[in-house]
Amino acid sequence: ITRALQAYIRNPAATANGETELLLALRAHNVNLRAGLVLVDELEEGAFFETENGRIFQKLNKRRKRIACLEVKSGLTYSFSAIAEVRRYERPS
Repeated sequence: ITRALQAYIRNPAATANGETELLLALRAHNVNLRAGLVLVDELEEGAFFETENGRIFQKLNKRRKRIACLEVKSGLTYSFSAIAEVRRYERPS
């Protein structure tokens, strides 16, 4: 945590969610993680996931710090933070 915090203090991000390394370091020590949720970054490319509001997405490719994901229903591409918590989704065959 110390290294990530020092890097953040030297050059803070313009947004609260912009410091991915620091947030991942803090998350590693969080004892209150919600069961069944994973980070978008932990999913393999092509995997499907569901957001809190029930929308289904497919993970595409990483763009610098954010990840492009395709919404299945609309076909639109959205950009997700690598540290967004989502639920894995198994598509019915």
